[in-house]
Amino acid sequence: DTVNEKRERVLYELGLDYKSAGLVDRAEQTFLGLQSSNMAKPANEWLLNIYQQDRDWEKAIATAQLLAHDEQTYQFEIAQFYCEIGQNHFFRGNLNAAQEAVQAALLANPKCTRANILLGDIHQKEGNYRSAIDAYTAIEKQNYAYLTMVGEKLYDAYEALGKAQAGLD
Repeated sequence: DTVNEKRERVLYELGLDYKSAGLVDRAEQTFLGLQSSNMAKPANEWLLNIYQQDRDWEKAIATAQLLAHDEQTYQFEIAQFYCEIGQNHFFRGNLNAAQEAVQAALLANPKCTRANILLGDIHQKEGNYRSAIDAYTAIEKQNYAYLTMVGEKLYDAYEALGKAQAGLD
């Protein structure tokens, strides 16, 4: 072991100690200081954990992208983080930003049912019922089991278009 490798390991352990003690800001700074070291991967894994706990979705996405490799792409997690961002925008009534986040989620993971549920909700709120139906029915191809979660919303969209019977079918 070189002196540098020992120093990096000691810093990593210090970051863990800070995290255990609840000194999250110090832990984050310590782990960020290890970005160009041999301890970058475990440091980034802890940073991802910190950012998820802090609900700092942008930093979580960036960190997951740094960690992504062939065996573990982090696509599922990245899509969920974008959905969190989209959900926050949706609740604030910022539908364009919510839709952008949903599109990013679907780019990260095309099988993300949560993204299509949210996309359907956005279109529904905009009164764009045809697009809401498209988003909700896309869930069937992603994961059939989740279709029951949007059954009522799907019916409401059909009913708004004056096609209640089609909604029941």
